[in-house]
Amino acid sequence: MPEQPVPTYLLTAEVGHPVLPRILELVEDQTIRSICEFGGGANPVLPLADVRRLGLRYVVVDASAGELAKAPSGYETSVRDLTSRSDDSDGERFDLVVSRFLAEHVEDPAAFHANVFRALRPGGFAAHFFPTLPALPFLVNRLLMGRRSRRIVELLQPGIRDADGSIGKFPAYYRWCEGPTRRQYRRFASVGFEVFDFVVLIGHRYYERFPAGQRLADAISRRAIALRRPALSTYALVVLRRPPA
Repeated sequence: MPEQPVPTYLLTAEVGHPVLPRILELVEDQTIRSICEFGGGANPVLPLADVRRLGLRYVVVDASAGELAKAPSGYETSVRDLTSRSDDSDGERFDLVVSRFLAEHVEDPAAFHANVFRALRPGGFAAHFFPTLPALPFLVNRLLMGRRSRRIVELLQPGIRDADGSIGKFPAYYRWCEGPTRRQYRRFASVGFEVFDFVVLIGHRYYERFPAGQRLADAISRRAIALRRPALSTYALVVLRRPPA
């Protein structure tokens, strides 16, 4: 296994969800001209203004035609089973594949990452942002999948309901959703990927409705960052690379 990059540990409260800035960095530093977003559905990561400004080919792929229909007009979209064991793509290869808050909903992560690998040109990159276990909010979510979990999500994240009144929450399995553990590196290597970058975020904003609780949680998270332990992660942004041919 090649030498792994040193993970970066950051406080969620200070940096938020750094997916868009990292994508823009990759576009600038790695000569990215084509991007495919897996699971973008109604909310693609890269705004159309940036897609056009940078002159990118940007395709949003999702298994749900209904979710894609909610995306702003102007995006190129494609309906595809992202975990199919057979390669049902049209053979096109991209410089970068992106996903945000998708990996935790994937029931067959080995098949998912294999499809990402196939969608990349040799030397291409994949960037995935996902919540990690055993962070408490997501551990509870996994254990309480279903109606009770949806009620908890609505309590902690007011305004999450869609226009039709639904909460818009999909089953979460959290498979292959860990920080920079040895097991996680082995998983990515088993598909053929090299880990290019691993950013770990500690802490969450689920207590914002309870300011005292949020301040306490942020203070604990700041202490946890100094320990640099993957088990203390809350979110992860991993950048993978398909080795050059």
